[in-house]
Amino acid sequence: KYSISSSKINSIQHNPIDSHIVITTTSGKDSQIYLHDTRKISNKLKYYNQLDSHKKSINASYFTPDGLNIVSVSQDNTIKVWSDYNTSNNNFTSINHDNHTGRWLSTFRPTFDSKQSNVFIVGSMNQPRKIDIFTINRDNNKVNQVNSLQSNSLNP
Repeated sequence: KYSISSSKINSIQHNPIDSHIVITTTSGKDSQIYLHDTRKISNKLKYYNQLDSHKKSINASYFTPDGLNIVSVSQDNTIKVWSDYNTSNNNFTSINHDNHTGRWLSTFRPTFDSKQSNVFIVGSMNQPRKIDIFTINRDNNKVNQVNSLQSNSLNP
């Protein structure tokens, strides 16, 4: 058994390209994103980098399918896209986004397009309810909202 954190872990994922790199996301007072290298396991899985820009609990953080970026969604009403996560620079782009689902709905998390690794969707609590589609521009690491689907357009 290995110990990762004393806080609740909201998400965990290995990098799809560098499978020895694992990302964990914690909630509560800690609310951090940690990067771990599984090649350096002892009795505790220590992190080698910490991404700490969110102000409230982080719902989830995941690698893009090509492993180049990390996308995180938080209760501070932001989505952050991290481009240089292996260094101490902590370069990210922040997008204001209504993520407060309340206590009766599941929290939002990014879901990626299987054919275009720079495209992801996230639900939104803005009225009318919708799903927002974003792209990551790899040339300048900017994130653009390209479209939204209203929830009534998803019903059969």
